[in-house]
Amino acid sequence: DGEDNNAGKDNEELPPHVYALADATYRSMMLKLDVEGSGSGGGRGVRSTSSATSGCDQSILVSGESGAGKTVTTKFIMQYLATLSQRCAEAKEGNAANPPRSK
Repeated sequence: DGEDNNAGKDNEELPPHVYALADATYRSMMLKLDVEGSGSGGGRGVRSTSSATSGCDQSILVSGESGAGKTVTTKFIMQYLATLSQRCAEAKEGNAANPPRSK
């Protein structure tokens, strides 16, 4: 029965998953861009180059021993970030092409 008491503790001690890490990084970057873009600088989309650029930079360090899968992990991260970016761009294009209709 001692094993049942530790069931929830294993989840807290696991290292972050590659997709969860990439997702959190992307969301943090996009949130920062939205906040910077909707400030008092004249409306959404009008951003000060210096504050928007320096405020949303992100980096992910992938480390490990030789043969641990750093290159493959980096490829997973880059593919995931590219997919999220593409979906976001497609959603924005779709919203611009199909504005809400009022009845």
